[in-house]
Amino acid sequence: MASALRHGTGAEGGPLCQCQRRRKNKGVNVSVIYYLIICRSLTYAQRTARILERAGISGHIMRAPKLISKEGCGYCVKLSERRLTDALRVLQREGMPPRQVYLQDADGIYSEVQP
Repeated sequence: MASALRHGTGAEGGPLCQCQRRRKNKGVNVSVIYYLIICRSLTYAQRTARILERAGISGHIMRAPKLISKEGCGYCVKLSERRLTDALRVLQREGMPPRQVYLQDADGIYSEVQP
């Protein structure tokens, strides 16, 4: 079951966090989609990022958005869309399966996905 949550906006109408970014690709704006691997603590987020880095997958540790963090102070590892499958495979092999995975689409909406 997928649930969708809208990303909030700041005082100037921009996104509250840096999850949503647009890139210029040959003069055309292209939206970048990210996946957030939710971790139960900063330590687990660091371990997750370290495992992925050793496998050649770059991820960025950040605070989990309040809309999707059930515990209030959760952390996540942000990955590009094209690296999710490899990342999940590596984490499973290393005994660190993710608790939750969310898709953050170009419109700033979070949807939980089943890993």
